[in-house]
Amino acid sequence: MSIITINVEWNIEAAAWLATSEDVRGLVAEAATYHELVEIVKDLLPDLLDTSLAHDHAIPYQLVSRHSAPIHFS
Repeated sequence: MSIITINVEWNIEAAAWLATSEDVRGLVAEAATYHELVEIVKDLLPDLLDTSLAHDHAIPYQLVSRHSAPIHFS
């Protein structure tokens, strides 16, 4: 199995991190901190993935994060 990609983005309007993935149907998670979001994603993945695809009970994943915000000048 190839590496699962999880997209993580800072939602400035919600003041929260949001995780989604085209590789994992139904994955939508939100948290106030990046660390909290990583823990939520790790907890959700086993329930959302077809575990019969896992070799040695491990499925590799990567988080790809973006944080966009304006720069304010005085």
